[in-house]
Amino acid sequence: MSISIFLGVSTVLAILCAVQATAIWDQDKAMVQCVAKLTPCRPYVNSEAPPPLWCCHPLKKIVENDATCLCEAFKHPDMLALIHLTQEAALNLISSCGASYDASSCNTDFTYKQQRFIFFLLVPISLSGLHHQINLLHSQEKKTKTKMTDLYVSLFISNYSPTPIQKVVSLVSRTGRDLQRYDTTGYRQVVGCIPYRYKNDGEIEVLLISAQKKGKGMLLPKGGWEIDESIEEAALRETMEEAGVTGHLEETLGKWQYKSKRQNMVHDGFMFPMLVSEQFEQWPESGFRQRKWVCLSEAIDLCQNWWMREALDAFIDRKCL
Repeated sequence: MSISIFLGVSTVLAILCAVQATAIWDQDKAMVQCVAKLTPCRPYVNSEAPPPLWCCHPLKKIVENDATCLCEAFKHPDMLALIHLTQEAALNLISSCGASYDASSCNTDFTYKQQRFIFFLLVPISLSGLHHQINLLHSQEKKTKTKMTDLYVSLFISNYSPTPIQKVVSLVSRTGRDLQRYDTTGYRQVVGCIPYRYKNDGEIEVLLISAQKKGKGMLLPKGGWEIDESIEEAALRETMEEAGVTGHLEETLGKWQYKSKRQNMVHDGFMFPMLVSEQFEQWPESGFRQRKWVCLSEAIDLCQNWWMREALDAFIDRKCL
């Protein structure tokens, strides 16, 4: 009888843990996405000029449509600190974009951390317990078909670790093709960046990344332009996800049409130069992508896609002639 009671209690606790882990996953994912909306405007924190429209657009949408999520982000200053923002700086960015938000109205009676504390009362805080919690999150990942990177796991662990995680970006890669943008002829819309910086001697370096599949060479960060974002937002997001850098976007270099070998589909590819202002040591796709700063001539030699090489030529014409 005692064994049956013990097994019954253990089962109930396991169910409670699974339910709580699912709730934490959903809430944390929403909060990470809220904080990520602040990332494109991060370079304008100390700028006298107001942030540009492409930067302000996602902030305004969050303030107007998801104030609860934003409120939780403000109750979680360590998450803001991961992108080097204070609550005051975040509020100033929102105000600079022409939106208003009253963080003092947030209800602080029951925060995510308190909710996590209750969860950890159910599962002993030990190495095995921590692995169990992470396994629960990965189980939720499989059920929802939502990608959870190693970075997100490390962010989850950091809430209970005395050692802070420095220079990481709180952004989870978008997955799926449900929101992909196509033109009237059915061409998929793709946008990318040429991330660049100046060396001390004034020479320009370009950041290249490895392809997802090993042995496919180096390329520039790019990806699908989705229907719920502007083209500038898509360029910044894809560059952050694939290369782990952010900065100031410049005027587009143009549009190239190319045919995808894998999908046998024509794509319209847009490319923006981006002067890098911040580089993160971990980023959503750091687990399977390498990155390398190279000079302009080496970038053209290494880049595998013809249309990206043409974009590099256009970039060189703009910067060097």
